[in-house]
Amino acid sequence: DSIHAWELINEPEECNTKGGISYANLQDFVKDFITTVHTADNNTDVTLGSQDRNFLNTYWTDTALGVSAVNGLDIYQYHYYNRMENEGKGKAYAASNFDKPTIMGEIDPTQDVDNNMTVMQKLDSIYGNGYAGAFFWEDESALYTISDPDYDDMKAWVYTIAGVNDELYNDGLVKRRKWKDGDIYEYEP
Repeated sequence: DSIHAWELINEPEECNTKGGISYANLQDFVKDFITTVHTADNNTDVTLGSQDRNFLNTYWTDTALGVSAVNGLDIYQYHYYNRMENEGKGKAYAASNFDKPTIMGEIDPTQDVDNNMTVMQKLDSIYGNGYAGAFFWEDESALYTISDPDYDDMKAWVYTIAGVNDELYNDGLVKRRKWKDGDIYEYEP
């Protein structure tokens, strides 16, 4: 119940560019692995983290893999960093011709050089353009670090989208938030 999706491989394109494995062989591997996961756990979605939108369209959609919708990935996913394509986060989901829920599996948390979008503006753009979600990439470098105020803003944004109100109750170490469909409990150390 706690696993939302299995990610088969992160940036499989690197296996071609750095490892010399053909895209045909990578596609066969991905199709076989999708079948294996769906056989073992048909209640959990399958995805992979494509390096960018163009690679996703070229190699990993159902059409590109030559499979039916039930035999392909359940969630499309690609990565987007500020240095990538000009259309970026502003390209509408519908204009991308994706036929399944699509997320940006890695996204740059820093402001874009070209349009100075903040973290919150990126979230609004991604959500407003019909994507199913996004995950910001964060590490210990200054380049990929989410500030505490941005983190707080992101948390509030997610609660707003999910229909969580700000009514908080304390009961020992348990915080209780009222959600539109019931209660959500958050446990803090």
